[in-house]
Amino acid sequence: MIHSPNPLTADKAYDQSRVYETANDALKGRGQINIHPRANAVISATDEAALRQRNQHVKSINQEGTLAWRRTSGYYRQSEVENMFFRYKKLIGDELRARGENSRRVESVIACNILNQFRLLGSPQSTLVA
Repeated sequence: MIHSPNPLTADKAYDQSRVYETANDALKGRGQINIHPRANAVISATDEAALRQRNQHVKSINQEGTLAWRRTSGYYRQSEVENMFFRYKKLIGDELRARGENSRRVESVIACNILNQFRLLGSPQSTLVA
């Protein structure tokens, strides 16, 4: 599958036709909608533009399997985002401390800059002991 410059990725909870329609309208047909189909997903009978991508995902999962679909579709980016939010909440906290909206924006940017600096330091090196 081709990765578009403006993808939208979500988990199975968002596998609903109205989510696809809203996402398609927001992306104006220029982005890939990458929502993991539910386990009991079937190909939609309607040929709406919003559901075409979903039908392609369901066909791909049925033919190649879920793991192959995740690799080829770029769905694993969703777990990267979840990991980033986990790190943010662990290091910075679950809530913003500033009271005003502009101050909250600044606080968020500072927190993201801190995380980016951590990332630039690199991953820790682990060695097996014993």
